[in-house]
Amino acid sequence: MAAAAAHALVFPVPAQGHINAMLPFAAALVDAGVFVTFLHTDHNLRRASSASVAASPRLRFVSIPDGLPDDNPRSVADVLELDRSLREVGSVRYRAL
Repeated sequence: MAAAAAHALVFPVPAQGHINAMLPFAAALVDAGVFVTFLHTDHNLRRASSASVAASPRLRFVSIPDGLPDDNPRSVADVLELDRSLREVGSVRYRAL
């Protein structure tokens, strides 16, 4: 019986600096033959550029809600609010993955 291919879930803190750092990491995993699911919040996935990482059948982008309203600025000053909301709202969808 053949071994299943490795699969990694990459879920950076939903802040631009963390996302930017994790995209090359995800690409390196793909280059090493690993299937990668890159998990965003819905808000950040809408803002993401698909050109950030070369398209690959081994890389998929999925998202979960962060629980904040669309007009919330999601600023560094409000990171505790984002964390609380993501734990309360996003955790249910995260577990469903």
